[in-house]
Amino acid sequence: MNCSKCGAENQAGKFCEECGAELDASSRENVPAGTDEAENIKAAEPAADNLDSDNDIKSEDVKEALHNLEKYEEGTITHPDDKPEKKRKFWCPRNPMLWSFLWLLLFGLVLTGLTVIFFNTDLSGTQIVFGIIFAVFSAGVIGIDFVYYFPAALALDKLLKGKNVRLEYHLKKHELVELAEKAKKRNRGFYLAIGLFGLAFTVYYIYILASASVQTTLMWISLIFSICVFVIFTLLFFIMPRFNYDRMMENGSRVIIGNKSVYFGGSYYHWRKIQPEATFGNMNTKKHELEITFTQEFKNGSTKRRKVEMYAPDTALKGITALLKEYEESLKKYRDRQTRNSIVNENKVDKK
Repeated sequence: MNCSKCGAENQAGKFCEECGAELDASSRENVPAGTDEAENIKAAEPAADNLDSDNDIKSEDVKEALHNLEKYEEGTITHPDDKPEKKRKFWCPRNPMLWSFLWLLLFGLVLTGLTVIFFNTDLSGTQIVFGIIFAVFSAGVIGIDFVYYFPAALALDKLLKGKNVRLEYHLKKHELVELAEKAKKRNRGFYLAIGLFGLAFTVYYIYILASASVQTTLMWISLIFSICVFVIFTLLFFIMPRFNYDRMMENGSRVIIGNKSVYFGGSYYHWRKIQPEATFGNMNTKKHELEITFTQEFKNGSTKRRKVEMYAPDTALKGITALLKEYEESLKKYRDRQTRNSIVNENKVDKK
């Protein structure tokens, strides 16, 4: 093959051995087939197998891209290595029960402090009774906190880590806006009522202290307690709507259905003495509402049902359908066992 630039003859390769210029493709194509020069040119060209492997690599990339697109549309795509665009708000913890436990513990410690102040003064007559009642109330708040909220915080922590989970799906941001607006109105009436209650007692004790000839420690502690109740619940009335909205937008995308509880909208729905085998559910595809009904069983034989309604997108229908089928099969076995037990008990009574 002759170089088109300097005319030098070359045996193989893409470049001239004399001047280094690139050899024309037409010059290589004009080489007669079967000659040594043609074989050298063929050896210098990339193998067809390599081209096929390149195509396979590209097809794998396409498959991965389509798979990621499907996961994105379902709202399940995750990037654990990516850093979040913004830091999470510290007042929107993933475990709301832990937040409730800490706040109630703080309230109980404040009451305990007031109780200590109360008993460090000279008490007489009915003041001793009020002191005992106040101490019992303080102990009750801390007791409820550790008996109810602390175990629930531990149970929710396990659920968030994937233990005892029956189904989990994710909601998109635009699906959370309506739910967040509803969350803003949650418990506002309760905060308003307790705040007005605290205000009424604050005014009352101010009047008592102003008109009393002798001001006692009980009067001052009652006034401080009433002011605290008024201030705290007034702040909650104005702060909680924004808190509930942010918590829904931050934590509401994750929906977890466990054996005995549900985590939805950044809230934890749980009860004691739940019988998992008696759980059943209903799905309204038009309203995109999933209703799960749990059953409580008590020692006296009575039962009570607890319902949780949650938003269910189309992307979660497959998993929800499978879960409802599991509920149906489990409930059938549960009812059959209950029927057999009732028959056995009736036979025992007849024999007696």
